[in-house]
Amino acid sequence: MFSAANKKRKTRSDKSPLTLHPTGQFCKKIRGKLYYFGTDKKLALQRYLEQAIYLHSGKTAPPDKNYKNLSIKYLCNLYLDYQQSRVAVGQIRIRHVCDQTILLRDFVKFVGFNQVDSDISTMAIQNYIRKQIKAKKSANTINNRIAAVKAMYNWALNNEIISNCPNLNMTALMAV
Repeated sequence: MFSAANKKRKTRSDKSPLTLHPTGQFCKKIRGKLYYFGTDKKLALQRYLEQAIYLHSGKTAPPDKNYKNLSIKYLCNLYLDYQQSRVAVGQIRIRHVCDQTILLRDFVKFVGFNQVDSDISTMAIQNYIRKQIKAKKSANTINNRIAAVKAMYNWALNNEIISNCPNLNMTALMAV
């Protein structure tokens, strides 16, 4: 049985939207996915409040203002969010976005989810092409995969999210 004396009732000021995970980080489950905001309670709450509107709406939260050290996964998610907005206004079809998601997921898996976008070199892309060739993928399939990566990088350059990208000249890449 529970004793009323042993239980202290939480006041409204004690309630936080974040919970302490066994790893020591404060987290929040949003739309079925667990998001971590750090180990310091005040800083974690501040991060949560900055990103809450984006996370609850299902969109990717905006990166830091300086756009430095973006992971390739984060860059892909920004690009795919942009593509989703184009679907919403009827510029492209949802099938195109689904195809790009699959192609970019394969690329991100190859280079590493947390790989910083500025660390991805032309050699990494050439190694990705070699892997596709060894897997006996057709030339058309390989070109589609590289076209999706190229579109993402061109979009990021045009929107000043990144300042440089690997050489995506198709003739240089296919000389492998």
